[in-house]
Formats: sequence, structure tokens, C-alpha cells
Amino acid sequence: MNVSARIATLELQIQEMINAVADLKIQIGDGDAPLFDASLFGAIPGVGNPVVPLKEVFVLFDFETGGLGKTSEIRICQVGAIVLDQQLNVLGEFDEFVNPKRDISPGATKVNGITNDFVNNLEDWSVVGLRFHQWIAGFAEGLPVTLVGHNSKRFDGRILFFENARHKVPNLPNLFLTDTIPVFKELFKDCSDYKLGTIYCDQFKEKISDQHTALGDSKAMLRLLGGGNHKMVRDKLFKYRESFSAVIKRCLK
Repeated sequence: MNVSARIATLELQIQEMINAVADLKIQIGDGDAPLFDASLFGAIPGVGNPVVPLKEVFVLFDFETGGLGKTSEIRICQVGAIVLDQQLNVLGEFDEFVNPKRDISPGATKVNGITNDFVNNLEDWSVVGLRFHQWIAGFAEGLPVTLVGHNSKRFDGRILFFENARHKVPNLPNLFLTDTIPVFKELFKDCSDYKLGTIYCDQFKEKISDQHTALGDSKAMLRLLGGGNHKMVRDKLFKYRESFSAVIKRCLK
């Protein structure tokens, strides 16, 4: 297949994926919340454009939550993130607390130190979440975005989908997700376990200074990923990434 034919095929596959995800809806409250509205974030690269983008934007991210349970019921009370370019250079940081609109469990407060009194007068995810997505979109400018989080396939990625749907925050188009657990298993083969704090302590012989804060854990991921050749690390992030539409489909099963 020549290059022009391959590009045409890729454009068709991307458009089909966009159409399929746009048709998916989740029943929240009194109405249906669309999974994303591409018009809020500008043009989607690769669709109607013969130039396949060569750049990527990576976003290391972490949530602190108000408790555990089913991911469909968990609420975000802090979001921290670091935007990286394709050479894994830092472009910016995001760190905000969120009103979860329900009580934070005593167990969660014991871990992350976030109390009900602290968040009660803050903005909820409908505001902070939209601002978070717009912040990423400002760096990406239409390029593919890969969210990178520790245990994000089972936890943070699912929570992001459910919180966005609950608060009618549109997901970014051209969005992907990478879980760092399999990445770290390849990079650090002799760890006793693959909790973020354990890997960090094994490698640097010290604890994460701001562990169980959203930005602190994101910075820990950055330090762990930054210790290797950026091309090799980037290749592993690509190896284990999936489209966010795949995350959505699992959440809706």
C-alpha cells in the first residue's frame, strides 16, 4: 500500500472512531452527557488533512479522591498534572483541589490530608475539570494527547471518564491513555512490588517527598521516567497506550 493510500485509510479509521465515540452516551441525572464535543477543542488532526502529525503531547496526571469503591462512584478532590513535549521536556504544571460534592471518607483524609472543610467552598469538577481539559488543549493545539498515570487503566482513567460524564465535561478528542505499571515493569525489573512509592524508594533510596498529593505523585512519575533515554521511554509509553475510546467502552460494559 502506498503512502497516500495508507494516510487515507488512517483518516477513515480515525473518523470512524470519532463517530463511534461521539454516539456513545451515559445517562447522568436528568439527561444524556456526551462523551466529548470536538467543537469545543478545535480541529482534530489527521481528519481531512493529508499531513500526519509527528508530535505528541504527554500529560503525567494523578488524582486524589474522596474514598475508594466502584470507580463510577469515586469523586476527585485533587488533580495534579505535568505536560511534556515529545522529548519529555516539561512544558507546564497543573495543581488544583476540587469540591467532590460529597463527604470525604476519614480513610481518604488520613492518606491524602484533604478534609471536607477544606474543599467545601471550592469549585467542583464541572469547573475545575473543564479548566483542566482546556489547559491541556492549550498546549496540544490539536496534537494527539497521551495521558500517563500510575494504575490509570484500572483507576484514574476510569474515574476521569465517569467524572467527566457526571459533570458533562467533554473529553478531549484524539486522546490516549498509558498506564505506567507495565512501563515501570520493563524499566525496573527487580522491584519488590510496583506501587509508585516502592519503585521510587527502590530507585532513589528515599520516599516521595509529597506522596499522596496529586502533583507530588506526578512529579515522582516524571523523575522515574526521566532517568532513561527519552526515545526509549517514549517508545514504551506508546507500546502500552490505548485510545481513550477503549477506556470508555470498558466503563460502559
